[in-house]
Amino acid sequence: MLAAVIDLGTNIFHLLIVRLDKQQFVVEKTAKAIVKLGENGITTNKLHNDAIQRGLHAIIEFKQICNEFNVSKIYAFGTAALRRAANANEFMQQVINLTGISIEIIDGDTEATFIWHGVKNAVKIENQIALIMDIGGGSTEFILADNNQIYWKKSFDIGAALLLEKFKPSDPITLEEITAINNFLAEEIAAVIVMCNQYKPKMLIGSSGSFDTFNDILQAQNNTSDNSNFNFLEINAYYNLHALLLQSTLSERLTMPGMIPIRADMIVMATLLTKLVLEKWPFSYLIRSAFALKEGIVYSSFFTTHHQPNYPTQHGKNISNR
Repeated sequence: MLAAVIDLGTNIFHLLIVRLDKQQFVVEKTAKAIVKLGENGITTNKLHNDAIQRGLHAIIEFKQICNEFNVSKIYAFGTAALRRAANANEFMQQVINLTGISIEIIDGDTEATFIWHGVKNAVKIENQIALIMDIGGGSTEFILADNNQIYWKKSFDIGAALLLEKFKPSDPITLEEITAINNFLAEEIAAVIVMCNQYKPKMLIGSSGSFDTFNDILQAQNNTSDNSNFNFLEINAYYNLHALLLQSTLSERLTMPGMIPIRADMIVMATLLTKLVLEKWPFSYLIRSAFALKEGIVYSSFFTTHHQPNYPTQHGKNISNR
């Protein structure tokens, strides 16, 4: 059986087509489209007409790909941009009319749960409590969990695109702007740090595009290539990258090896948030997970809670031995 998951993010739409094989899935096809669904409307809670048209075009293309692969079932999920938009129903009805695809808007708690399902099947968390952090365009999810259960989770309206539109920083960002954004974010995530004090996680696990970008740039700097399902990021190396990103202009970031162009503007907001979290709690490890929302949807939708996955390994590295 082939199934497809469409993740309608605030900036990028993702398509994941998988073949279900006993207790695992095999990826048959991935695709993404730069939609910027929240552009010019994320702070006013309304989808702009141009963004709607880009979104419709992307989903039509995704449906054509699904038809080519004879996909049996398509699951489409909307996140922060559609949660916030007053005209989301109008967009979703157009999608149904044009493609027959029904979109389910998930709340922040559900999104966080799906992310956990994805991350725990990429990173062997075992019984160690980790703080999982997923920076999206419209929201950021924080989850305190181990492999067996979620202890606490919350979705915050501090996605990278939302922050970029809210603060409109200079190019490059100024020290005054950094201070103002950090002060704002520190207040926003105060509850996260309170819960870290209670559960004392040793690992910060980042998922989705911003952490993929951090990982890609660091690998490019070191002339390495590792496509594992998780990667350890040396915290000091990340701090050096953070400083480089803040000092650079947009045009300079666009030329950085490993930088995905769509991330070049928002990565400044993402790194400010990541650095702040690292400063607020003494994590021993910073880890990037290749699995996030869409993979989590596959695992939680098609595999029972009794399923114990065959964890991917990273060249013999095991977190518990570090």
